Amino acid sequence: MKKIILASMMSLVIVGCGASTTEMRALGAKTYSIQGNAQNSKQCLLDKLNDLRPDRMLINELGDHTEIFIGATQAGKFRNFYLFDISSKEIKLSHYNGVFPALSEQEADSYIKSCQ
Repeated sequence: MKKIILASMMSLVIVGCGASTTEMRALGAKTYSIQGNAQNSKQCLLDKLNDLRPDRMLINELGDHTEIFIGATQAGKFRNFYLFDISSKEIKLSHYNGVFPALSEQEADSYIKSCQ
């Protein structure tokens, strides 16, 4: 009986963590201006986030901008906690209000500031 209750509680915790890519795009974002070359800023950010590859990072190259999603696979779906949206003039950071031990909000902020 205890195993059934524990399994039920764990499934609720797993399903409720993170956000879909669509939900992440709809969240508010903190905006940082890019001081120099956008391609260099993107590469710098990818280098800083490299430890999260390949299983905790999803990259979408969309021509005029690049999306970097940071999250984890839960119950067979990739659930996101961060979205770095890089365009030619700015980096936008969206953060889902869940706990993601692999990257803190302060770390994400400092990575962007060091790559502007």
